[in-house]
Amino acid sequence: MAEPKSDVEGTGLDRKYTPPTFNKICAIAVGGLLTNAMFMAAFRIQLYGLKVLGLTVIMVAVYMTLFTIIDVVNDIFIGRFSDKSKRFTKRFGKRFIFIIIGTIGTAIAIILPFLPIWEVKPGGGLVNQEHALLAIIWIAVTVSIWDCFQTFEELNSKALIPGLIRDQKSRARLQLVATVTGTVGLVIGILSVPILISVFGGASDPNAFFLMGIVIAIIYLMVLPIRAYGIREPKEMREFRYELDELKEKEPFWDAMKRAIKNRNWIAFVITYFQYALTLRIFSLGIDIYVVDGLGMDIAYSALPQLGMLIGFFLFGLISYKLLRKYGAKRTYLIGTAITVIGYFLIVFTIDIWTLTLFSFFAGLGIGAQGISRELMNNQAIDDATLKYGKREEAQYNAVNQIFSATAKAWGAIIFAIIAVVFMYDPLLGYEGNTELAKIGLLYHISIVPMIICAITGLLVWKFFDITKEKAVENKEKLLKLGL
Repeated sequence: MAEPKSDVEGTGLDRKYTPPTFNKICAIAVGGLLTNAMFMAAFRIQLYGLKVLGLTVIMVAVYMTLFTIIDVVNDIFIGRFSDKSKRFTKRFGKRFIFIIIGTIGTAIAIILPFLPIWEVKPGGGLVNQEHALLAIIWIAVTVSIWDCFQTFEELNSKALIPGLIRDQKSRARLQLVATVTGTVGLVIGILSVPILISVFGGASDPNAFFLMGIVIAIIYLMVLPIRAYGIREPKEMREFRYELDELKEKEPFWDAMKRAIKNRNWIAFVITYFQYALTLRIFSLGIDIYVVDGLGMDIAYSALPQLGMLIGFFLFGLISYKLLRKYGAKRTYLIGTAITVIGYFLIVFTIDIWTLTLFSFFAGLGIGAQGISRELMNNQAIDDATLKYGKREEAQYNAVNQIFSATAKAWGAIIFAIIAVVFMYDPLLGYEGNTELAKIGLLYHISIVPMIICAITGLLVWKFFDITKEKAVENKEKLLKLGL
C-alpha cells in the first residue's frame, strides 16, 4: 500500500520525551475506577423514569432525546474551548484543570436527577400525572448539567493520552493496566448500584436512587488524588504545549470536524465507540428490567449476569494484550467482535438467571478484546490525523466522537420504546402483569439487538480502518521527528 502523502513540516520546537514510569501509568489508569462506577449509576436514569415515576417508554425516550440534543451541542463547545484555552497551560498543563473540575462537578451533579422531589405512589408512578411534563424537563436539564461536567473530564482525559504517552510500549502497558482498573471500577458499579437500590428500598422507591447516587458520588471522588498525580503533565510537556499553542493558530471547529469526518480511520474508531456506547446502554437498562419483569427477581440479581460479562471482559482483556502485540489493534478488535456476536446470540436461549450469567460471560470475552484494542485504535487514528494535517487537535477530534456516541442515549431509549410497543411491555405491570410476549421482547432487547449492532460494526471496521501494526509504529517515529 502506498504511503499517504503529507506536507506536514516540523514545528521547530525541541520536543523532549521521557516514557512515563509504571507508577505514573497506574495513576492514570485509576480513571477507570472513577468513570465506570459513575456510568453504572447514570445508566439508571431510564429505569428511574420507568419504574419510580411511572413515565411511559415514549416519555422516557423524549427526555433522553432532549438530553442528547443538549449533549451534542456542549460536546462541540467544550471540545473547542479545551483545545483553544491557553490560560492554565504553562502552569498546570493543557488538560489538568479541566479534568479536575469535570471530575468534581460530575460527582455532585449525579445526585440531581434522583432528588426525591416528586410525590410517588407505592409501587411506582406519580401521584399527580400533571407533574409528568415537569419531571421530564427536570431530568433532561439535570442530566445535561451532569453530562457537561462529565464531558469536560472525558474529552480532556482522552485528549491528554496521545501527547502524554507517545511510545507504543507505554501505551500498550497503559491499556493493560486500564483494563484491570476499569474492570475493578465496573465491579464496584455493577455490584454496588443494583444492591444499593435494593437495600435502600427497591426499583420503585425514589429514595433508593437518591441514596445510591450519594454513595456512588463519594466513591467517585475517593481516588481523585491518585489520579491527579497521574494526569499532571511534566514541566517540559507543559512548556512544549504552551509554545505549540502560540505557534499553531486554531481553525474554526467545523474545519476540524470536516477533516475528522473525511478521515476513514477516525470514522472507523467513532463507529466502534458508538457501538460500545449503544450496546452498553441497551444491556445495562435491559438487564435490570429483564431480571425484574422478565424473570421475576429482585433487582439485586441483575448484578450476576453483569458480573459474568465483566469476568469475561477481564479474562480475555488480559489475553488480548498479547494479541495486540502480535496482530495489532484492528485484527484484535475483529476477533473480539466475532466472539461478542456469538455471545449475544447465545443469550436468546436463556432459561434462568444462571444461563443468562453464563452466556453474558461469553459475550464479555469478546467485549474485553474490543475494549483494549478500541482505545489503541483511538490513539493510532489521532497520530495518523496529526501526521497528515500537522495539527494536534485531540479534544476537537474526540468532540466529534462524543457527538456521535452521545446520540446512543437517544437511540438506546428509542430502541427500547420500539421493543416495548411491539411486544406490549408495561413497566408498571411487573412480572405478574406482563405477558409472555412482553418477556420475550425484553430478552430479545438484550440479545438479538446488540448482536446485530456488533456484527454491522465489525464489517465497517474491516472496511475502513487501515492502520496496521507496522504503520502505527512508523507514524509515531515520524511525529517525534517533526516535533508533534
